[in-house]
Amino acid sequence: NNWIFRRDKKLDETKKKEYNKDKDQVLKKSRARTRRAAMTSLPVTANGQSSAAPAVATPPVVEPQQPEPVAPPPPPPSKPQYTLQEYFDHLLEERGYKIQLYETLKTGYSNPPTPLQIASYGPRMVQIVRSNDDRALRDTLGVGLSPNPCNQFGESLLHMICRRGDTTLLT
Repeated sequence: NNWIFRRDKKLDETKKKEYNKDKDQVLKKSRARTRRAAMTSLPVTANGQSSAAPAVATPPVVEPQQPEPVAPPPPPPSKPQYTLQEYFDHLLEERGYKIQLYETLKTGYSNPPTPLQIASYGPRMVQIVRSNDDRALRDTLGVGLSPNPCNQFGESLLHMICRRGDTTLLT
């Protein structure tokens, strides 16, 4: 373990040296460019020698830029011809399927709870489910309560058990 740490430390030092070496080369190149640029900006005398005093650089003339013409915004998207449901129905009809609409609250999938179901669903049943007491749930349902107690909205104890993730109550 010590050897690995030393090896890693040595690798880190090697990387640092390479980084510093690269950094030094970049700085040298940058300094050389700066020197060349400074030498080219010095005025040259008649005999071909550069004078010691640097020439005063005149600022470049900047012409005022004219603003680019702005393109008009794209037109708003047009209203779709169909709603998504109408489009889907149209595709199904094209392919030979018959479209028949049902009111979901009047089908067998949504039945209003019976008075027995509502009466069986009470604070005691909710407390049993929340406490995850499978024996008490079996005993309570065994005395004649509805096997599917629901509240007035149709939510059963099974909904609550599944939402809570209590798998022991499902058996």
